[in-house]
Amino acid sequence: MTRLTMLAFFALAFGAGISSVQAAEPPPAPAASPAVRAAPTPTRIRRWYGWQTLIGIGAADTVAFPLSWVKLALFGPITLGLRAFVPPIVHWSHGHIGKGFGSLALNLCLPAATAGIGFALGLKWADYSPGVSWISGGFIGILAAPTIDMAVLSTEEVEVPAKRASSPLLPRVMAVVPMVAADRVGLTLIGQL
Repeated sequence: MTRLTMLAFFALAFGAGISSVQAAEPPPAPAASPAVRAAPTPTRIRRWYGWQTLIGIGAADTVAFPLSWVKLALFGPITLGLRAFVPPIVHWSHGHIGKGFGSLALNLCLPAATAGIGFALGLKWADYSPGVSWISGGFIGILAAPTIDMAVLSTEEVEVPAKRASSPLLPRVMAVVPMVAADRVGLTLIGQL
């Protein structure tokens, strides 16, 4: 054998031996993994939903009060019923059953109580007709009941999900949708930034 082949043989054998020794050694311990970020916990906030009651009562009054002037015997009870049942329906739609029944009691009992107080005050003072005092007291109760309801009962605790980090250049939602018109067919790219 020539010297060159012997050197090549030893070099290959020595290299293979080193690589097998290196493979037999246990791999080094992995470096400490970076701390895993815990998902941010959603925060809880108090949210006021009395504006929905205000819109419902405003819509009911806008329709029913003018009709009450036309035919009080027919539309008066409808107006009072709408004013009594709109706030509890809003509470029930938010899943607050107890608040809804409390609101119903408030919106039925407070106008009746203030009407009774007005009637009693009208009897005490001979200057005023008890009927006028009764109507005035009831009107005060009709206005006060939803106001108290919206101020005191119309709040709830809701979870606000943590905001995701998003790129300002890429849309958050993207989709390819078919586009079909009378003169063309194709695909459209839609997205929301």
